[in-house]
Amino acid sequence: MNNVEILTEKEAAVFLRVSVSTLKRRRSSRQVPYQKNGRLIRYSRTALLRYIEETTIANIPIEPAPTRYRRAGCRSFRNQVALFDII
Repeated sequence: MNNVEILTEKEAAVFLRVSVSTLKRRRSSRQVPYQKNGRLIRYSRTALLRYIEETTIANIPIEPAPTRYRRAGCRSFRNQVALFDII
């Protein structure tokens, strides 16, 4: 027999660490997989784990943007451009 854990809407929201209203919004836009039995909404834990894996963004190290202007006490853009042209 299949041992699939089925969660209620509140349990699924706690599992995903979002509010119930956020879960409902994602469900209505078909972002989160769910099952409907009559009027009852249920979520499969394995489907939610798959959803988390699919929507996880890889941790790619981001290099800081190069500094374009040296701060020399001038604050206007025109002075910064002029200072940049001198350097």
